Amino acid sequence: MLTTSLTKFMIKAIIVGLLLVGIVQVGFAQSGGANNGFSAAVAINATATVMESIEISTVQNINIGSVTPGTVLLFVNPQNNDGAGKLQITGRPNAMIRINYLAQRELIRSGGSESLLFIYAISGNGVDNQFTSEIIDQSRSDVRLGVDGTYFIWIGGRVDLSEVVFGNYEGEFAIEIEYI
Repeated sequence: MLTTSLTKFMIKAIIVGLLLVGIVQVGFAQSGGANNGFSAAVAINATATVMESIEISTVQNINIGSVTPGTVLLFVNPQNNDGAGKLQITGRPNAMIRINYLAQRELIRSGGSESLLFIYAISGNGVDNQFTSEIIDQSRSDVRLGVDGTYFIWIGGRVDLSEVVFGNYEGEFAIEIEYI
């Protein structure tokens, strides 16, 4: 069984502020021994853009079930396979977001040190319909949240099992999501 979980996501900082530094007194001695007082005023403005938060929840982990011996290449299609993982993103309605993810990840056998390479394929949709979802890759990762502020991502991928030691393999799916 392959499982995946959300490990991280990115949300832009939520800070708006104004910083004011007070007056600094500086004493200065002249060569003639007279002290002249000098003062300096420093004002620093600091601002940042306020962004709403983005929530990500795991609805379903990837589950490919049992694999029969002799299977060499396994593919979980994110657009139509019931075993695809599923995430729900919730944010500002109709907002544009950017999705970044690691395209491949090493999975480790439970109770062992053997590994296999899983190459992720993901699709997404502004409505909860896997079959009409569109593939999201590194070159097309800017998408729009739905009218209710949700977006769904299905996670699949492929793995070469030709030299694998059979067992349960686990790994994590890392994804970053930000408003643009």
